[in-house]
Amino acid sequence: MKQENEPHRKELTNAASDVQRLQSEVVAIENAGPIDGVVAGVDLQLGQSIACTVLGAEPGGYTVWISMHNQKGFVPTERPLKDGEEIFAQYICMHNDKMLLSLR
Repeated sequence: MKQENEPHRKELTNAASDVQRLQSEVVAIENAGPIDGVVAGVDLQLGQSIACTVLGAEPGGYTVWISMHNQKGFVPTERPLKDGEEIFAQYICMHNDKMLLSLR
């Protein structure tokens, strides 16, 4: 039974490590000062408030849809969110073709 749980334990350890890394990156970016970004032809500033809809959970947070920018994003959080829930988040940067956002 212990061996069956080993892959899940590794997945959770990897997900926790990814969350810590992303949170460290968010803090570093926030401390770096204003940064401009261009997404779908729209200028975005670090910390800009963005409305988005929760699409689903993934390791370390949630995938969201930002309809104003026709773009997917990722919100790292341990706070439980519901699919379809409308939330406000702050723009951090682009990462792997997704907006990295932080909950307000």
